[in-house]
Amino acid sequence: MNEKERIEKGTAEGFLPLYNLRMGTSFSIIEHSDAPDFHCADEAGNTLNLEVTLTEDRPGDIQANLGRSDHKSLEALKKHLSDVKAGKAHPMEWVSCLPGNVSAMIVSRIQKKLKKGN
Repeated sequence: MNEKERIEKGTAEGFLPLYNLRMGTSFSIIEHSDAPDFHCADEAGNTLNLEVTLTEDRPGDIQANLGRSDHKSLEALKKHLSDVKAGKAHPMEWVSCLPGNVSAMIVSRIQKKLKKGN
C-alpha cells in the first residue's frame, strides 16, 4: 500500500465511525478502489461511496504536511517574521484559512480526482 492509499484508508477509517454515530448508520468499507476511493455498505445493503481528498489553507501546505517541503518550518516562519518587520510581507500571509467558496474548491478537487479514474 503506497502513501496515498494509506492516507485515504486512514481518513476513511476515521470518518466512518463518526459518520455512523452522527447519522445512526452502520456503514463499513467493502472495497478500496480508484474512483470513488471507497465503496461502503451497511447491514441493510445501502451503499455509500467515499472520495478522499486533501485540502490546503495556503498553497504548499499539503506538501509541507507530508514532509516534502519546508514551507511551514520554523525557519520559514522566522523568515516571514523578518519580512513583516522589514515591511516586505503582510503579517496575515502566514495565517491559515480556506479562502473563497470552500465547497466549490472541494468539489473541484474531487471532480479532478474522479476524471483521473476514467
